[in-house]
Amino acid sequence: MGFTIGAGSSILTGFRVAGRGNLTIGKQSVVNYGCRFDNRNPIRLGNCVSVSYGSVILTKGHDIDAADFRTVGAGVEIADYVWLCALSVLQPGVSVGRGAVVLTGSVVTTDVPEFHVVGGNPAAFVRERSQALEYSPNYHAWVPLFG
Repeated sequence: MGFTIGAGSSILTGFRVAGRGNLTIGKQSVVNYGCRFDNRNPIRLGNCVSVSYGSVILTKGHDIDAADFRTVGAGVEIADYVWLCALSVLQPGVSVGRGAVVLTGSVVTTDVPEFHVVGGNPAAFVRERSQALEYSPNYHAWVPLFG
């Protein structure tokens, strides 16, 4: 598929993309069940990122004010130790800073600073997260996937 996926990272079933290429995932990151990435522009996930089930990352849309309804968009950057909780939606061009958390069902329309917890639609600041992060997400299948 032309993706770059770091050591120890997992992509679970039901993952859908818009096409080949334009996806980079760092080490020890997990993309959970049923996620959808619109990788028509680049999507970059850092190390130790957890993307919970049903999350959507968009990189293109339409210019609602253009007479020709042309497509517009930009890539999405997700730094190390980010957690996108279930059913999160990231709009084109946003970046999510190191250690940030996007709460369940949130729609991110602007950049999220490091260690911020955001939630809602549109996502707004809730609180800061601890900066003492040393975990490495690791998906352990309930049933062995290979031999």
